[in-house]
Amino acid sequence: MVTIRPAGPDDAEAISALETRLAEKFITPEYSGTGAAVLMESLTAEATKDRMGQGVWYFVAVEDDAIVGVAALIPRGHLYHLFVDEAHHNQGIARRLWEMVRDEARAHGNPGRITVNSSRYAVPFYERIGFTKDGGVTEKNEVTCQPMLWQVAPPVTDEEDRLI
Repeated sequence: MVTIRPAGPDDAEAISALETRLAEKFITPEYSGTGAAVLMESLTAEATKDRMGQGVWYFVAVEDDAIVGVAALIPRGHLYHLFVDEAHHNQGIARRLWEMVRDEARAHGNPGRITVNSSRYAVPFYERIGFTKDGGVTEKNEVTCQPMLWQVAPPVTDEEDRLI
């Protein structure tokens, strides 16, 4: 059974190993050498610990004491990472991790707006869980991404009700 829990610095090595393995398979093949190196440097255990120390929230999906998924959220509303081990794809784990970080953000005052910089590979998943593309593909340090946005629909006003 897969459980989800908050992660801490002791999980950084396992988180890094999972993210690195998946990035090498699904993300970096379309990058230049520089872009791949930049991305991989951001996935080290040290970089993960640094982000944790800067207040980024991490949650991990665990099965038999092994980390099989991870989500990281910058509290102001940016989904920084969402990775699930390939052997655990299509089991609802990514959705559960997303729901956990979304609900935590909302519980801490997020008004219902979360962004993500998706890899090309992950765009269809994010669209299935309610994200929409937010502009065109961007590039920084030869790392490309598709900015995406999830937001709660704003309430309908009385004026809008009368127009329907």
